[in-house]
Amino acid sequence: MARSPSGAGDIQRRHLLKIFSRKKRGKEVSRMRNTLKPGDVFSWSYVVPLNKTVPYLYPESEEYRKMPEIFATGFMVGLLEWCCIEALRPHLEEGEGSLGTFISTTHVAPTLPGMKVTVTALCDEIREGNNIFWSVVARDDMDLIAQGRHGRHVIETARFQARMERKSSLFLALSHKSRAA
Repeated sequence: MARSPSGAGDIQRRHLLKIFSRKKRGKEVSRMRNTLKPGDVFSWSYVVPLNKTVPYLYPESEEYRKMPEIFATGFMVGLLEWCCIEALRPHLEEGEGSLGTFISTTHVAPTLPGMKVTVTALCDEIREGNNIFWSVVARDDMDLIAQGRHGRHVIETARFQARMERKSSLFLALSHKSRAA
């Protein structure tokens, strides 16, 4: 297992604490409707097309292009998230959205193009009114293919977009500065 340089973990922890403590500095935190409850269940189905198989995940990678045409783990993770997005959507206020913040899953069986995958998401935890955690299970027409946990954070879309615009401006400025050096 790779180890981070001495102190890198502390720096990362401080950075994460800074990010998550922003809501405690008097800023209004996005609070979705209180209609979603732990124990609520939602299912979402999807038929896997050819372009969601492993060779299409990173087509610029020669190694990926050589792999079999089965449902790619990266796309499967996206499907798990999609199910939770749809489960959460009716509980959001106008101007709110959600971002994935946590994923831990297995991928235990291959799924062929044309097979239907059904994801079931069980809301198992709501923290601070806007951090939602789901237990997720995915099955194709024949097998259990995945199970795990997914977390989503409810955000105010306009506020998040403004933050991304600031980050983009800073990135462009830093990129230009490093090219000039």
